Amino acid sequence: MATTTTKTPKEQAIETLQGVAKSLGYETKLTSVGLQLILPDVISFGTLNVWNKSCKDVAASAKTTVEDMLVSQGKKLVLATRIGAKRARDDDGNAPSQKDLDDVQDKVETLISKVIGTSPKDSINKSEADVAKRVLEKCTALLLGPSGPTEKAVQSFGIFQKKLASSDPRPRLVLALRLNAGIPVSVAVLKSCLGSCWEDGAITVSDSVSGVDAVQLPLTAEGEASREHGNLPILIVTSVSPSGSK
Repeated sequence: MATTTTKTPKEQAIETLQGVAKSLGYETKLTSVGLQLILPDVISFGTLNVWNKSCKDVAASAKTTVEDMLVSQGKKLVLATRIGAKRARDDDGNAPSQKDLDDVQDKVETLISKVIGTSPKDSINKSEADVAKRVLEKCTALLLGPSGPTEKAVQSFGIFQKKLASSDPRPRLVLALRLNAGIPVSVAVLKSCLGSCWEDGAITVSDSVSGVDAVQLPLTAEGEASREHGNLPILIVTSVSPSGSK
């Protein structure tokens, strides 16, 4: 008599997520802790949203933990997904220090003041500037690798005023973040940090996206050295809603 083998929650989760990846047209690779979704050089927030929602749905149906993380591996952009186990990290040391928070706040305020000072008068309203400030502060302080505050994901950030589409009635506040190569970032945390700016944006391991390039947001010395060794940083570009009300 033939015997039936019951799949483990992890096997069920992997099978379902492989189906999701196939529907998106992406290749997957099995790993010891789950699977990886191999992405093209440029993806939209929409793709991340679909995968993140699928991970949450699978976690609920399979009654297991599923954590998806964005990371660059060499020259590839990857969604690394852990199933059945949380990544190890020191919970006690996971919060940034007050000095780190103060430093981030000072840098963001200086940058926003510079943009406002060099833009046409009254072209940036306070509500939009406040959204940009809050998003940049949260991203630079809270996007961390598995080791916590000692492994900061954000290498550099910038804010610009420009039109992203011809249909834009006026220039938007565009936010750009460069993430260090090889540091996995939780998609859930990234989504939370971006807040209303999660609505529309692009992510790449290429030199530029959405009109932001290495001239506008230069690589740090560490980033240049990493790229020379074939490890590409991640560039994230998004914008503040013109209404500034969200």
